[in-house]
Amino acid sequence: MTFRQLFVAVGLLLVVAGIATVNWPPVVWEPGEYTRMGLVAVGLLVSAATAIETGKGLNVPPVLGERPYRDDECGLVLHNDETHGYAYVIQLLRDEFGFGLTDAFVVTDRISKTGRAVVHVGSWGDCEERRRAVELAGPDPALPASTGPLVATVERMADLWPARG
Repeated sequence: MTFRQLFVAVGLLLVVAGIATVNWPPVVWEPGEYTRMGLVAVGLLVSAATAIETGKGLNVPPVLGERPYRDDECGLVLHNDETHGYAYVIQLLRDEFGFGLTDAFVVTDRISKTGRAVVHVGSWGDCEERRRAVELAGPDPALPASTGPLVATVERMADLWPARG
């Protein structure tokens, strides 16, 4: 099953659940609003699946390939841990780095699967400033086990993408 098929199935379940639960939550919404929300969810999920499968339309650093950066540039790397959830990391990427929802999801998924991902490239000072912003974001309030900020390091891009010889 591809990401697209999985996400479409989840989106359709949201549409069905929305139609079946018109009286919940106790908020004054029109019954058709749930269907519209479900259809929007299907669109977002299909868009995210397409981006994950093709890598097109993303504004995130590449995983593999040619070395696209100068030797004097640095990267801010976010590391995976078990005390920060997807929602927290996605919101952090959106708030602190200006990522769109799809890009933030793709990068969060990359962090989860590979253990780390470069989320910003710039000068050492710029990356350090952004690292401090990640630290100031603090722990994930949704997880009681989260007692500190997400681990972020500044690394030279030349070390992350060594020259091939």
